[in-house]
Parts: sequence; structure tokens; C-alpha cells
Amino acid sequence: MKKINITHYSMPDKQSIRTKNKMACFCFGNEHKIYSQNINTIKRIIQKTNKFYNQKLIELNTHYIEVFELWRLTWPYFDKKEFGNENRIRDNLNSVDHCLGMCARRSGGENGAFYVFDWLMKSCDFLNKCLDNIIVVSQVQKNLVILQRIRLLELHFERIKSELCNYGSD
Repeated sequence: MKKINITHYSMPDKQSIRTKNKMACFCFGNEHKIYSQNINTIKRIIQKTNKFYNQKLIELNTHYIEVFELWRLTWPYFDKKEFGNENRIRDNLNSVDHCLGMCARRSGGENGAFYVFDWLMKSCDFLNKCLDNIIVVSQVQKNLVILQRIRLLELHFERIKSELCNYGSD
């Protein structure tokens, strides 16, 4: 099963004159850090972070499927005038697929937490761009059900981005 597996943290430097450098440090990838003298505490935090990021990965993959479904439901309404929107949707969906795949493949490196955070945020942005292009056709067709589903997905992406940005701040 594909999953995020962040392993890297900064080891303590016992020779340093700075107090923070004498402790182990884990960076969540979203500008938040945690310091501890106990390495086991850092490892537990990394486990919790992996679990959190994996939940977001699965959640975004589920929303990716929903956005793809919305695109295919509205696809017959994309005429020659909407060719550019259709290509942008296709490009953005490919970008989401790439970002989600990179989360699973490259999370174990030295800057894994930073990259995972960035790829998850980019996935939200790409999915939102897809929805923006689907909205154009749905408004012309006055398809209120699709528009309502899009509004709900946009709220989900907003919530996910907020949770990602605030993770580790407490």
C-alpha cells in the first residue's frame, strides 16, 4: 500500500552553545518545529505526523476521484469553445496524480516532511483549478447539483489546507 513514511529529524549537537541545538528537532514541513531532548519523543511525533499526512493523502485521493467523476459528468458539455478548459482540467488532474505519487515515493528523504507538505498543498490547488474550469460549463448548463457538489469540495479543500498549515502548532 502506498503511504507516507517520513523518517528524518535533526540530531542533537551536544557540543553546541545554543540550547536549541542541544535538542533533537523535527520540522513538520509547514514552518512548525518541535524540539526535545528525548529522541523517543521525536520518533513518536514523527509516527503521529506520518499518520496525519497519510490520512490527508487518502482524503485527497478520494477527492481526486470525485473531481475526476465531476469532470466526466460534465465532459459532454465541453464544446470547441471550452477546449482550453478541458485541457487545463486534464493537465491539473495529471499534476494531482504526480503530486500524490511523489508523496508516497519521496517522503523518506532528508527534507521529506517539507516536500510532503508542499505536494499535498499543491494537490489541493490543482484540484481547485479543475473545479474552477468545471464551474464554467456547469453554470452555462445551469447544473445546480454539480455546482453544489463543487462548492462542497471547495470547502473540503479549504479545510484540508487549513489543517495542513496548522498541524504541529499546538
